[in-house]
This record gives sequence, structure tokens and C-alpha cells, in this order.
Amino acid sequence: MPSLRWLAIVLLASACAKPELQTLTSGPIRTNPVALHRDFIEGEGDLLAKYRNGVTLTGSIRSVGEGDRDEPIVMMDVDGRNMLSLEFADPAAARHIAAGDRITVTCRIAGASGALMMVTSCVL
Repeated sequence: MPSLRWLAIVLLASACAKPELQTLTSGPIRTNPVALHRDFIEGEGDLLAKYRNGVTLTGSIRSVGEGDRDEPIVMMDVDGRNMLSLEFADPAAARHIAAGDRITVTCRIAGASGALMMVTSCVL
């Protein structure tokens, strides 16, 4: 029964792991635009490592425009002042999105600068 013993050890070790390490090995982090933006403004720890598996969030669309390459420029509201710029992996999938819509997306973090945070490779 050595394989069961190893399985028990692995399960025990993963249950006792530090929460931040569990976050690094799991899938996308579920959050909301306010918490995500606050996390990057406060800037504690290695945030790109924390969010390396992406982020899933739900929010309201502030505006939708069109970029130079005929792709939609979708801006998600954070708090009435700050915004998230959403770049979609498949721009055609975002064509039906309109200002005022509430959507859930899973994206990769690109970075933040002041009132604007950029996320890429978004999927609905």
C-alpha cells in the first residue's frame, strides 16, 4: 500500500500549503473589478505571479469603440472613475457587447497605469 501512503502525504501537504502558494497553482482567480484594481494599486507582493493563471471577473461595460485593426475596444467600469481595458482573444466574440452590458470574462493581466488597467486574451 505504499501508493496510498504517498497519496495521503501529497493530499496532506497540499491542504497545509500556504494560501498564496495554492493561488499560484490553481486556475484563474475569481474577483471583481474593484478588488482587482485595488490589488494592483496597493501593489503588495508579486501580483503578476499571483494572477499568472488569469482572472475571472464580472462587471459593467462603460464603453465600446473600434480600434485601428477593426477590433472592438471594450472598457469595463471599475468604480465610476477607473477602468479596465479588455482585449479579446477572439475579437469577433466581443462584437455583440454594448455599453451598459454586464459580462463575465476570463483574462490575462497585462498591467496597470493610474486609472487604467489592461487585461488581454479575454474570453467570455
